[in-house]
Amino acid sequence: MDYENKGFPILDDKNNFLEFKRNSMPVILRKYPTLYKWISQVKSSSNIKNIDVKDMPIDPGPLPEYPEHGTKKDKSNWTNLFSIWKIKDDQYKKHLENVHSFIGLVLSSIKGDADQRIRNNSKFQKIISNFLFLNLWKLVLSIYEPKGYSKAMDEVQCMKDIYCLSMIEGEDIKLYRNKFDKYVEQMTELKLEIPDHNLAVIFINGLSSDYTNLKENIRANNKLITFQKAKDYIAQWEVPKLLKPVNDSKNQVYNIVEEEEVKNNKLNNKIKCHRCLKYGHFAKDCEAPKPLKKRRKFNINKDESNSV
Repeated sequence: MDYENKGFPILDDKNNFLEFKRNSMPVILRKYPTLYKWISQVKSSSNIKNIDVKDMPIDPGPLPEYPEHGTKKDKSNWTNLFSIWKIKDDQYKKHLENVHSFIGLVLSSIKGDADQRIRNNSKFQKIISNFLFLNLWKLVLSIYEPKGYSKAMDEVQCMKDIYCLSMIEGEDIKLYRNKFDKYVEQMTELKLEIPDHNLAVIFINGLSSDYTNLKENIRANNKLITFQKAKDYIAQWEVPKLLKPVNDSKNQVYNIVEEEEVKNNKLNNKIKCHRCLKYGHFAKDCEAPKPLKKRRKFNINKDESNSV
């Protein structure tokens, strides 16, 4: 079988570990979609026993023995058992073929000293002989997980990348968002933490000049927002009909606070307008026409008027 690594990154002592992992996962998803859901759960420091593999195909065992001298019912039951066994056997063979191919692909991608370090590991022979593909992937990741000074360098570089990331003028917002999400994922892998509201600030500040009005409006609101909320605001900005124009003395900005949320907040405060007698706003903010002032009526005594 040809295990030539087509598009799969080479892992050696010169390569960046996180870059290798990030570039290898899309290839695994494309070539081995049935294995990807388990492989993607393997972290270098994780326990494989915690990974849910209950739906992974297993060896169904030998073919059920045919009851030559059995009754019609026995033979009918055997037919049903055989059908189930055949389905499970086919699934297991296909799974085993994918596992064998994956192991070969990974081993063909490890070069130089890295290859020797993997093969000299005490668990390597057991992994290969038992087709333990998850254990092999964990072994690769754990051996090349950054440690010591190299790990500190990766952490500093990751923090620098995310703080300095900015959107190129004219760049598609989706590309910027995807790049930012990749850096956040890399932070998670390195176990780095940035407060969620700080991530939102970094994300918003990195937007191009096309989003100046949006950034000014968020600053004007002067409220902490989550990273997810910041992405929601961007999604609203991309759909103008969901946004409400607000007149500003300098320029026109967009109100990114949902009208329903504002109404609910006001209703919760039980604000009652004394002009229209409705809830949800003050009389000074009421859009209903002002009532006409009633002319005062004076009761003038006819006798007094005649005397005058």
